[in-house]
Amino acid sequence: MNFIDICKLADVALLRTINLRSFGYKKIKKTQKYLYGEGNYPVMLVAHLDTVHKELPSIICQSDNGRYVMSPQGIGGDDRCGVYMILQLLEKLHVRPHVLFTMEEEIGGRGAMEFCKDVKKIDNLNFIVEFDRANEKDCVFYDLDYPEFEHFVEEFGFKTAYGSFTDISEIAPHLGVAAVNLSCGYFNPHTNHEYVDTKIMQDVIEKAERLIMKADKKYEYKEDLKGYSRWTDSYAGYYSHRTYDNFGYNYDTSKYDVKPDKPTGYVCPDCGEELLGYSQYALYGHCPSCGGIFCLSAESYEQEYGVTDKKDDGEVDSIR
Repeated sequence: MNFIDICKLADVALLRTINLRSFGYKKIKKTQKYLYGEGNYPVMLVAHLDTVHKELPSIICQSDNGRYVMSPQGIGGDDRCGVYMILQLLEKLHVRPHVLFTMEEEIGGRGAMEFCKDVKKIDNLNFIVEFDRANEKDCVFYDLDYPEFEHFVEEFGFKTAYGSFTDISEIAPHLGVAAVNLSCGYFNPHTNHEYVDTKIMQDVIEKAERLIMKADKKYEYKEDLKGYSRWTDSYAGYYSHRTYDNFGYNYDTSKYDVKPDKPTGYVCPDCGEELLGYSQYALYGHCPSCGGIFCLSAESYEQEYGVTDKKDDGEVDSIR
C-alpha cells in the first residue's frame, strides 16, 4: 500500500487489510485491538492504526513535487506515517522482526494493554522501535533509564527528546525490554493543520533500517525510579517556555494557567478519584490513586467510560 491509500482507510479497515503473511509471517495473532506477527529477528516494530480525526481524509493535498501531504480533514500522519514506515521496512529488510500494529492508542493505549495481557513474554527480543513521534530527528524513551541504549540510538542521527505516552510505555516494561519512539516526519499532530514531509519519512526509514540491523545486543528495560522524570523533572524549564513547540505542537499556552497536576473535573471510571491533567490543553488525565490514564475528549468520555463530570464549574471546558 502507498501512503495515501493508508491515510484514506479507517483503522478497522486497515487492521483487516494489512497482510503479514505476504511478508513471510506464519505465526500471526489478530484481535479487534491489535495485529501481531511473531518474527525470527530480535527487534519489535510498533505503530498504531487509529488517529484522532473524526473524518477520513477525502481531500488530500500534495505539493507540486509530492513532498508535502496534508488534508483539511486532518491527514492522520499520527500514526499512519508509522504504519507506512513499518510496511516499507518489511519490504526492505532481509529479516523478519516482530511486528505489532495496535488500535486505540489515542484513547489510552488500549490495544497495547490487550497485547500485554495476551503475550506474556517474547524470548528473542533485544529492543523495541515504535514509529509514533512528530518531527524529524526525535528519539523518545519515556520512563526508560538506560543511557547506553540512548547513545546507541543517537548514533543513527537521532536526538533525545521527551514525551508523555505511547504504546511502548506499556509494552516495554511488560516485556522487560528497552524501547524507543522515533520521529516519523509529521508536524502539527492532532490538528487539521497536520502535514507530512515524505522526504523526512523516507530518511527515517533508512536510519531505522540501519538501527534495526545492529540488534546484536540485548537492552533490558531499566525504569527511571524517580518516576515521570522524563518530563516532570523538566516541568520548570519546559512549561516556562509556555509553548508546546518542544513536543512538536505549536499552541501558545502563555495565556493559560499551566500546572503539572491540574484537577480536570473528570472522575476515574475505575476508582472514582478525580483525574489530574498535565495542563489545560491536556488530551489525557491520570488518576493519582490507581494510576490509570484516560482520554479527556469531551465528546467521547461519557460514551466511552459511562462516567460524567465530577463538577460543573467551567473548568472542564478549557480542557476539552
